[in-house]
Amino acid sequence: MSSEIPFYFDPIPKYFRSTGWFQDSKTTAFVVWSFGRCYRDEREVIHDNQKISLTPFSFIFGRRQCALETSLTEDEIRTRVKRFEKAGLLEKSPNKTPNRFTILRWVIELFSESITQQNPQQIPKSCPIKPHNKELRYLRRKENITLHDDLDFPLENIIDFSNKGQAQ
Repeated sequence: MSSEIPFYFDPIPKYFRSTGWFQDSKTTAFVVWSFGRCYRDEREVIHDNQKISLTPFSFIFGRRQCALETSLTEDEIRTRVKRFEKAGLLEKSPNKTPNRFTILRWVIELFSESITQQNPQQIPKSCPIKPHNKELRYLRRKENITLHDDLDFPLENIIDFSNKGQAQ
């Protein structure tokens, strides 16, 4: 018996929580439902006796099925989809047979960008070899302080532990 769980899932991006999309419970229900239907990899699905290839983070969408599974009305779902499309987070993918079903795709490029950071900086691929200037200045200052402290410390206050237990 294998100890592996034969189930894989993609977590919902933190973007929704950090930007305030999860303040509405109906929007949260739609996001959870839709991420439960999409995958990180490309895949082929059979729907209405047709083989459909889905891109990463895309899913087959139907208002009626979504309404049944999320206990929202079709109008509430339509409103959520329009809001996400207007925000640029959700887009319709091209479909061979229109008016039968809709393929929606999450625009994941927006999830990885940090909205609060206006000037994104590249992360270095390796640690710097030499210490930075601030670090060098700190180390030199620390060395100077310890040297001055040793010179300023009076010799009378130094206890000699070399002859333990011997009477003086």
